[in-house]
Amino acid sequence: MAFDFIHGDDEYLTEQLAREKWASVSAGTDAEFGREIVDGRCARVEEVGEMARRLREATQTMGLFGGARAVWLKGVNFISDTVVGRAEGTLEILEELKPLLENAKPEEVKILISATPVDKRLSFFKWLAGKGKCLAAPSLEGLDAEGLIQMGKEKGLAFEHDAAELFLRKVGTSARGLENEMEKLATYLDAGSVNRSPSVRSLSHTQNSVPDSLTQGLRPVSEETKENIVNTSEAGAGAAAPKTVTQDLVIELTSTIAEGEFFEPLEAFYSRKPTWALQSVREYFSKKDNDVRPILAAFFGRNRLLMLIKGALAEGLCKAGFKGLSWTSKGEALRSKMGAEKTPFNLFAQNPWYLGKLSQEAARFTLEELQTMQKELMGVFEEMHVKDQATVFEGFVVRHLPAGK
Repeated sequence: MAFDFIHGDDEYLTEQLAREKWASVSAGTDAEFGREIVDGRCARVEEVGEMARRLREATQTMGLFGGARAVWLKGVNFISDTVVGRAEGTLEILEELKPLLENAKPEEVKILISATPVDKRLSFFKWLAGKGKCLAAPSLEGLDAEGLIQMGKEKGLAFEHDAAELFLRKVGTSARGLENEMEKLATYLDAGSVNRSPSVRSLSHTQNSVPDSLTQGLRPVSEETKENIVNTSEAGAGAAAPKTVTQDLVIELTSTIAEGEFFEPLEAFYSRKPTWALQSVREYFSKKDNDVRPILAAFFGRNRLLMLIKGALAEGLCKAGFKGLSWTSKGEALRSKMGAEKTPFNLFAQNPWYLGKLSQEAARFTLEELQTMQKELMGVFEEMHVKDQATVFEGFVVRHLPAGK
């Protein structure tokens, strides 16, 4: 085939796999005059045209000392459902590139194309996948707590199950984010020396190191956490002993980078951990242009679900188990009447596993407490128009959390 084509949804894993392929494609070519990398990231149609011009020049230029050349069109970002990707001008440019790519002779020029993200429905993607040697980069989509626990073991980290779940909810499944945040934990627990081959990178079979800062954005570690780290290290004496990662350690050392900026205040508040809750709420309001309305809506929705779960459990409509909420015969009868329409008030239309997780939060409050909080949230909505929003919301948090840590 005339060219290699690597694509994926995760930018980090796609580039890692492409770098490995580039080492193979460019092997044997002159390092200074026989290789060229063309940036495929384009924000406007004009930039797509400039990219195409550079690609033509790179593929049609003869090597200074003869022999084959290697060209990498790196990080193409417009083979997707975007304004640039849909533009008529972009489509015309891509059509003009097809003969160049299809007729390239490997003995003269070796071409590698890497792209992320991609829309597999697009005709140009289908053409690249059909005409080139196509390879899909691995993905972490669908990664669960058990998978993360296994990945942590490869780095000398022993995640407790609740810590792994919280880590994923805070960090998400971005390979780069997972890599950096696990490195932070490994650094603090002195686990980095156990195994410096990151589990995330092993998915793309690459040995390249990660240059990202491991300490940026770290919060100060509490004395209690420091003591836990020392105790854990002493208990696991031996160079290869994995270091335990607890939920408290995840709270203090990892950054919230997953989509959804309301996750941490919600998680902290309904975990009934005052210090974490206040810190996360203050961080939210410290950001420019953040106001109380979006976070207030998120609290309204969560609190409403907890009241529904609390009531359903009390009425014997469901049971909480390892796989989440399961409906009793009484619950199934009501479920058939409610239907499957997904509304904020239809508990039966929600994910059972997610409801099971929320049932653990509901157990920390009485139904009366949840009802009181729902009324007070209405009061917050009214007060925010005449008082400082951050102060009003922080007051709500303080009133409904226990004293202490």
